[in-house]
Amino acid sequence: MALVQSFLNNTLIQELELRKPITTIGRNSNNDIHVNYSAVSGVHARIIQENNQFIIEDNNSTNGTYVNGKRVTRQILTDKDIITTCKKHQLNFIMDASSISKDSFSFSSPPSTNVESQSNLEIPDEGSTMLFDPAKMGELLHDQKLEAELHKGEKFAWVLVSGGNMTNEHFQLSQSDLKIGKAADAHISTYTWFSWFEPKISAVIHYQNNGYFIIPKRGVKSKVEVNRKLIKEATKLSNADHIKIRNVELTFYISVKPYENVI
Repeated sequence: MALVQSFLNNTLIQELELRKPITTIGRNSNNDIHVNYSAVSGVHARIIQENNQFIIEDNNSTNGTYVNGKRVTRQILTDKDIITTCKKHQLNFIMDASSISKDSFSFSSPPSTNVESQSNLEIPDEGSTMLFDPAKMGELLHDQKLEAELHKGEKFAWVLVSGGNMTNEHFQLSQSDLKIGKAADAHISTYTWFSWFEPKISAVIHYQNNGYFIIPKRGVKSKVEVNRKLIKEATKLSNADHIKIRNVELTFYISVKPYENVI
C-alpha cells in the first residue's frame, strides 16, 4: 500500500495510506490531505490511482504543483518522490508503506531535499496570493503574543496527571521522549488488569522544532484524544490541552516559569 507523509514548516502534520481511487490535497477542510496554509489552493491537487500507478495532477492551483523541484500538471509518481505545493508544504510519496517499521511512530523529519534547501526551485513567492481569514486574526495574534513571550527566555513544559493510578503526579518535559503506556519502562503507566490487548507504548510526547507533539503509535488501535478529539497522527500541543489515553488523563502546560512557581 502506497503512503504519503505531509509536512508543513518541516513538521509532520498527516500520514495517509492511498486507498482511494482519488486523493485530494488542499486548504479546504474536506480534502483527504488537509493543508491549513493560505498559499495552498482550496483543492490544490489530487493523486489518482490508475493501473497500479499513482499520478499527481495539479488542479489549476495558484502556486502550482512540483515534483522533485519541477513544476508539473500531471506526472506518474515513483518511490520517494517529493511533492511541493508551496515553499512551506511538501508531501513525501512512499510506494510501499510496509517498508516503514511497524514499531515506529507516525512522526519523522522530512528528507534534506526539502523545498527550502532547493536553490533551483521555480516556486513563485506565495506572499502575493496569501488569503487571511479576519475571523481568525484574534486567535493568530494571541498565539503570536504567547510565542513571543516564550521566546524571551527558557521555556518550561510539563504534564499533570489527573486520572489513572498516578493521579496528581507531574512530569517535567525535556527534549527526551515521554512514553505513555503499559510497558514497564513507560514514564506514565496506563496498565490495568484489563489492558492485555493494549500496546506497550500507546503514545509519546516528543519535542521538535521548538514545540511539543503527542504522537500515537502507528499500526495499533491506540485511543489517544486531545481536547476530546481522537487523533491518529502527530499533534502539536498548546498550553492547557487535555489529553486522554485509555484510563489516564493529562493536562499539558507550557510557561516561562517552572512548575513549582506556577502550580
